[in-house]
Formats: sequence, structure tokens, C-alpha cells
Amino acid sequence: MIDTLFTDLGGVMFLFDQDRFVTEVSKRTTKNPSELLIHWDKSEVVRPSHKGRISGKIYLEMRARELGITPTEFIEIWDVISMPNEKYFEFLKEWKEGGNKLYLLSNINVVAWNYYREQPIFRIFDGLFLSYRLRLAKPDPRIFEVCLKKAEVGPEQTLFVDDLEENIETAKSLDLMTWHYCPENHSEMLDFMKPIWNTKNNFQDSSLIE
Repeated sequence: MIDTLFTDLGGVMFLFDQDRFVTEVSKRTTKNPSELLIHWDKSEVVRPSHKGRISGKIYLEMRARELGITPTEFIEIWDVISMPNEKYFEFLKEWKEGGNKLYLLSNINVVAWNYYREQPIFRIFDGLFLSYRLRLAKPDPRIFEVCLKKAEVGPEQTLFVDDLEENIETAKSLDLMTWHYCPENHSEMLDFMKPIWNTKNNFQDSSLIE
């Protein structure tokens, strides 16, 4: 029985408008738009920040410098391009109300987490596994192994939802059930999950664990 969900944050719980990002940065920078389309994974600071190797202050300053804007402008733009995925939130609430376990497993840095941490949706989570705290990041299989151990669950009872193929493939290799999420396949995800999830209806708002 699948009774535990590990869910990603960016691209799943919160959606990003890349075109709007380029538009908003272009209003504030002299850099060529083609430079702004470089994927975040090519940044010199994003990956290290996800692994907790640089401070939030340094990350914010260096990432803003890469884009040719100020740290304040970077946060302002984030307000515009980041949107809560309300349909997915409803699914998470239904999952939890069925008596199932729910954990966040996110590649994230301290700046981004401070931005999202007060969102009410996180109150229903049993645990928050944040890469910058664990000093490990997906798709490294060790982060999955650490999180399974901390949650005291086995891969055979765990479902992992993420928007990146490389993370999905690692989870599959460790025998977790997976769903490669995109907003367009949300309905298909629900059809896939309903036969497998536990629906005991004994919801409890568990305290968060590190």
C-alpha cells in the first residue's frame, strides 16, 4: 500500500512563468535577453546554494549580479513569476485527509525557503526535507535514502512527485513509485493515484520534523 508522498516544490507546488521572468528582468537590466534564457542549472551559484555551500546573502547577491539586477529587484520579480498551484494543493489536502503521510523533498536554498516557508499549505506536512539543510541535492540517490530513513518508510510504500526527469529516474532506480508532474497532466496524475493511495480518513495535523 502506498501511504507516503514525497513531493517537490518548484514546478509542482509552485509554478514559474519563464517567459514572464525574462520580460521582467529585461525591464531592469542591460543584458541581452538571450543571456537571461540560460537555464538556472547553468548558474554558478544555484546548485551550490541548494547544497548549503554558500550563504543566503551571498547567493542573493551573486544571482542578482548574474542577471544584471539588484537583490531587491530579484525578490520583486519572484513575486510576479511564482504562482501557487491551487489544484495541486487540493490534491495534497485530500491525500493528507485520507490518513497518509506527506513530506516535502525539495532542492532549495535558504533564500527561497524563507520566501515560501509561511505558506499555510506546509502546516499539513509531516516533514520538510530541504536540500540546503541536508547538504545533499536531487538527483543524488543519497538524499532519497536519507529522507526515507528519516521518515521511517520503505520505498515500496512511497510515491515521489517531481517535475524533472533526472530526479524521477533516480527515484525509480531506488524502487519508489513516481509521477513526472507537469500542470498539463494533473488530471492524469489523479487518475493514476486514486487506485493506489490509502484512504483511511484519520487525518491528523502532525508536527513537522527536520
